[in-house]
Amino acid sequence: MHFMPFPKKVILALALTCAASSLLAEEYPFTEAIANATVLSKGPRPGDRGKLYFNVQGDTSANFASFAVADFTIRTLGKIEVTDIKVRLSQSNSQFSVGGGVEFWLSTDTTSSIEPGSVLAYDFLDTPGGLARQLPQALYLGKGVYTKQENGVPDTFSFTPKAGENEEAFAQLASVAMTGETLRLIVTAKDATTAATWAGEQHLEYSGPELSFTYTAE
Repeated sequence: MHFMPFPKKVILALALTCAASSLLAEEYPFTEAIANATVLSKGPRPGDRGKLYFNVQGDTSANFASFAVADFTIRTLGKIEVTDIKVRLSQSNSQFSVGGGVEFWLSTDTTSSIEPGSVLAYDFLDTPGGLARQLPQALYLGKGVYTKQENGVPDTFSFTPKAGENEEAFAQLASVAMTGETLRLIVTAKDATTAATWAGEQHLEYSGPELSFTYTAE
């Protein structure tokens, strides 16, 4: 059996197309949060510890139950399609740290303050996450698992678009990148016993919350 070889022009055109496609995919480098908070039932945690740590704890932690919020400045990229999002959190553990599930959300509601005195608070009527209807523009990104390891170990959570699940979150990030705005990340407990403890943006040893994503220009 004999096969007709492809003309050289066709092969060259295919090669150029593949090369162009690969060049279109770009990686937005990991960027550290400009602000973060651990939000307790009495509001964002006050004092240095509110910025040194980024803690997510389910309702069995009682007064220490919390969700965490981090803000990122996204530079202007124009019209893009986001194909992958990564969140990197550095472990900063304590005796009370306990492994468990966590969930991630994105929001452009950065007008709601995350500083002490804010109206934001962990809501025990919406356990184990505690977010309830606060930050109403929060869009589900995905879930992950925190497993206690050595201090400083980075946990990287990767997300890809899934129809009917997190497409709106990806569109949200693309919208923010079009003009260059602030994006808010929210992390909540998926299990009542989760006590995930990570470094905040003012931690003296480890990086605070970081965000990266892959995109193509449209």
